[in-house]
Amino acid sequence: MALLLVLSLTTALLLTILAPFFSTGSDPETASGMVLILSVTGSLVISYTLLALLTQEYLVTQFLPRLSLKPHRILIALASGAAIAYVVSFVSSQYPPQAGESNTFRIIQSSGLSAQSLLIFVTVLLAPLCEEYLFRGIIFDALKTRFTTFFAICASAVVFMGFHLIEYSDYWVGMSAIFLLGIALAFLRESSNSMLSPILCHASYNAGILWLA
Repeated sequence: MALLLVLSLTTALLLTILAPFFSTGSDPETASGMVLILSVTGSLVISYTLLALLTQEYLVTQFLPRLSLKPHRILIALASGAAIAYVVSFVSSQYPPQAGESNTFRIIQSSGLSAQSLLIFVTVLLAPLCEEYLFRGIIFDALKTRFTTFFAICASAVVFMGFHLIEYSDYWVGMSAIFLLGIALAFLRESSNSMLSPILCHASYNAGILWLA
């Protein structure tokens, strides 16, 4: 919750700081998308850098040594993410959001090549690395030391879903997809004993969602 608060505050602060630089001489829609993606990127970098500094021992002794994976598991992770993205995209097409409802992705995707390129970097590289460090790393390991593995998988998925509540609170397909993705990512993390497996699956899922959107 503390990290979510930091993310929200830093995003809001960056939005306020950056908005004046894009408010003149630019198409309003393009400017708003660029400000949004720059703010989200800056917020992720600031928040997770702070988290890494506060959990430096875990980063060095637990996370970094687990960034290795056998080739066949790399394929499994990538294929799993792509398959989940395809299923989510199909279900979303059958049960679309309410008319007029917008989300962060769509705003940025309609804001020009620069914003779209930065969105790809954030969603496919930065966010999977940062979020897996927190959810399938710190949180999952903390839960597993106190409870059963099954509970740790489910509880970390619930926390993961809650973390995305603001984005998908009014769309049951989005919330369900995030929860099931959290289950899959935690299962991959546990079965492979590697942090690279959920990172790759998460990246593949995000890339698939962007591609199919």
